[in-house]
Amino acid sequence: MGKSRLLGSTTLVSLLAGSPVMAADLAPVAPVKYREAAQLPWTGFYVGANGGWAESADPRVDCLGVAVFGPCATAFPAPKAKGFEYGLQAGYNWQVGNFVLGVEGDINKLTAQGLASFPGIDPGKGPDQLSSRYDWIGTVRGRAGVTAGSALFYATGGYAYGRVGHHYTYALGSPANTQNFDISEGRSGWTVGGGAEYALNAHWSLKAEYLYVHLAASNLDVSGLNTINFGAFPPGTNFLRYRNDLNIARVGVNYRF
Repeated sequence: MGKSRLLGSTTLVSLLAGSPVMAADLAPVAPVKYREAAQLPWTGFYVGANGGWAESADPRVDCLGVAVFGPCATAFPAPKAKGFEYGLQAGYNWQVGNFVLGVEGDINKLTAQGLASFPGIDPGKGPDQLSSRYDWIGTVRGRAGVTAGSALFYATGGYAYGRVGHHYTYALGSPANTQNFDISEGRSGWTVGGGAEYALNAHWSLKAEYLYVHLAASNLDVSGLNTINFGAFPPGTNFLRYRNDLNIARVGVNYRF
């Protein structure tokens, strides 16, 4: 009887001693690819889509002209162009510790348009009207940020380019005197901003971003304008200068390979 008890006790002690080892052996082991992604979740190529809101940041439209033509030596209220934007982006990130460096390019369609009416440069006739539109915008930017858990907070800046259109109507509402001037052109410049991105898992992330975009100004030639009280503006003497500045706020989604 004593021998049986001794044998049973020895067996029980052996099972108890071995159970942690067995539990450790049975514990699930994350795939190597997942462990690497968890350590460096931001490194690699990514593609994505975004959508948001664009609004012009121009304070005024300057009228540049020869001094003798006083009516054009002033400034007018700028159209407040605003509308939706949507498009695609792609980039690459490098992560070292909690720091992330990257480069990103995007191309977006814009629907931002706006009008501004005012008394005009020539008394005694209908109001004048300015309008602006922004057709599309693209950027190539660097990104530099720091991670905090699953989040990435970053600053960004670089090259910007796009297509803009501007219009001036003289004597709006007076068919006999109405004159129209248009310009549509590609412009380039720079952009700065910042944002935050949150990793949902090893591949998908959501982001929110703000960009300030400055494109080269557009000079609309109104030298052919024939005013009622001041006569005609000779060729090459008077221009309306539109500043092509935009505020853009967007949200998006990225897939990291």
